[in-house]
Amino acid sequence: MKAAVDDLAICHFAITAQRTWDMVNAEFYRDDNDEALPGLTRDQVVRRVYRARRLHFGGNVYGMIDVVSLCFVSGSAMMFFQFQHVEYHDLILQGKIAWAHSRLMGLLRYPGSAILIDGTFQSVARPFRQCLVIMLDDPSSRLSVPVMYILTTGMLAECSNKIMMLMGNTLHGRLRPARVVCAFEPALVDAVGTQFPEVRMVGCIFQFKQAIRRHMAKLHISPAAITIAMASGVLDMLTVIRPSHVDTHGSNHLIRRLQQECSTHSIGYDTAKWTRFWNYFRRTWIRRYSIDLWNVNGMDLDVVSRTANPLE
Repeated sequence: MKAAVDDLAICHFAITAQRTWDMVNAEFYRDDNDEALPGLTRDQVVRRVYRARRLHFGGNVYGMIDVVSLCFVSGSAMMFFQFQHVEYHDLILQGKIAWAHSRLMGLLRYPGSAILIDGTFQSVARPFRQCLVIMLDDPSSRLSVPVMYILTTGMLAECSNKIMMLMGNTLHGRLRPARVVCAFEPALVDAVGTQFPEVRMVGCIFQFKQAIRRHMAKLHISPAAITIAMASGVLDMLTVIRPSHVDTHGSNHLIRRLQQECSTHSIGYDTAKWTRFWNYFRRTWIRRYSIDLWNVNGMDLDVVSRTANPLE
């Protein structure tokens, strides 16, 4: 039984310790066997799985992914593991690990493509902080295809710049997209702009509207007024008008329209709260982020992604 646990722990690294116990339990402790057998308890199996993997892989998360069985596409000789980069930044070890199917990597080499970059935070394991998902708008299938997954321990600008550089090296510098859609993360936005200075970059419009809604709620604007502001064709009108009109004609028109809509529906319009909201909007979405990052005026709206992750 100990040998079976060790074999499952090392040869089937993707199986959790609990799943290993379920498999061993089903094999050695069958319901039709009434004999008393010496074996291991659940806690002993779980501890043995972790201990076997730690001894075999050295207890280093960066060393675990170097195992041959984890580097290749299942049942193929094609590499799935693309790059690993570990360095110290301000005395803190920073790591970046990327996986991608070799055939899908070829899609990124097409010039004039549309790349989508999204980051997740809650679903990554320690010691990592973020998982970047690189997707591609594939014209042949009319789908956004997830191509590369990158785990990183940091979210600093230096980490994002290094990731963009490593991606270019992996593709031998043949990454020439026509536009990039990415999440509204300052470090990621700066890194994409540095790596692709001539590419049209568009932020995640879904996150743009989500952040605005959250700030309205933070200012205690009434839910009814928020619903009016977030309705189609109201506040999102700023994403399609000329960028030069956003901070003048656009915002003034929206203020008058919100006042009129609130009056029509007998909803109170709190001037002080809305003034604080527009101060936030100008500070964040006009000065901190470029208007061109969330304004899609002049673009083909059929190809504008409304979120950085179309699979959500």
